[in-house]
Amino acid sequence: MRYTNFAGGCFGKIVSSVLSAILGMVLTLGGIALGGYILITRKGMVGTVEEFAQGRNLPIDFDESLSGLSLLDWGKTLIPIFGNIESTPIGDIEKALGVSILSEKISDITGLEEQVIKDSTLADFGKTFADNLTLAQASETFGIEFPDLPVFEDTEFLSQ
Repeated sequence: MRYTNFAGGCFGKIVSSVLSAILGMVLTLGGIALGGYILITRKGMVGTVEEFAQGRNLPIDFDESLSGLSLLDWGKTLIPIFGNIESTPIGDIEKALGVSILSEKISDITGLEEQVIKDSTLADFGKTFADNLTLAQASETFGIEFPDLPVFEDTEFLSQ
């Protein structure tokens, strides 16, 4: 049997077309994978993402220690934070994510100072809330009205 002029026949053209399509898909997917790998491993990409987001008026502000990291290294710093999210201070979570909206919103809802919230953890937030909320803040934030008793007119008592 001779195998000359294989690509000249109908079956040869089909096989060549299929192999060319497979080769094209493999090279395309390989190029996309290589480009993605280069993007996530390039140093300073977190700072680049921050600049891009701020150019679009998004409230992203990463900590200076994170700006020089690659996206892969940044992701590696997020793993222990989210793996132990209940005992990580809220401020550290916000620094790692580059946003401070969590403490701002909790402060708006509860009336507590943002720094107190940032120092607290999610697991201990109930204790932090109970320890730092004063009667005056509760009245102002939650609209609580106290009866007309002399003890509720004392500003020192309300600031406890």
